[in-house]
Amino acid sequence: MKTLIIPFYQSEKIVKKTVDFLLNHYSGDNDIEFIFVNDGSLDNTEKLLLEYTDPRINVVSYRENKGKGYAIKQGILKAKGDRIVFTDDDVPYGIHKVDLFFRDLNFVKAVIGKRVFSSGLVRNFIHYMCRVLVFFSCGFEQTDTQCGIKGMRSSIAKKFVEKSVVDKFGFDIEILYFLHINKIAVLERYVKQINNTESTIKFNDLLIVAKDFIKMKRNKRKYFTI
Repeated sequence: MKTLIIPFYQSEKIVKKTVDFLLNHYSGDNDIEFIFVNDGSLDNTEKLLLEYTDPRINVVSYRENKGKGYAIKQGILKAKGDRIVFTDDDVPYGIHKVDLFFRDLNFVKAVIGKRVFSSGLVRNFIHYMCRVLVFFSCGFEQTDTQCGIKGMRSSIAKKFVEKSVVDKFGFDIEILYFLHINKIAVLERYVKQINNTESTIKFNDLLIVAKDFIKMKRNKRKYFTI
């Protein structure tokens, strides 16, 4: 079985479009489960998600906004599949990349997206600063840490959650840091953004990434697990 995890926050404008699209694409596929995580939305996101009765859907919801990383980790804890892919609420790189990642995970333990084109000034700036931090301190080769699609074997993902200390934007870097420390090879797939939902990332989020980075460095010894 495979598991697709999507975190939602204040997503009432697109949640129905996304879920309907996924159910249509995977119509008749009983080898997939969808875990939709409502990350403390204040709008109608939770209500809209709970309207679906498809048995393949598992909705995880909580009241306080905790961050993308926390939301994905809650999904990983609930996952029953042996392969896990997580992406953003608008499936920004297309469903065929999701399918490709699932196929890749039959042969590799981890796969991440590497963006081809620009996705906005703020995102690019944060992406650049993350690359600087990674280059000088983390030691792994992957440069696009913040791409919104990643996949791991379930056994690896669940061990990562046990050791994780980051809940927000730095979560993406933490995944790669964890994989690097445990010498797990990562496959990079070029992806192109085809959906363009308005970004909610702000320059202040770079400070959060920096704080998360400090947490990771302090937690380095605990990441050794595999």
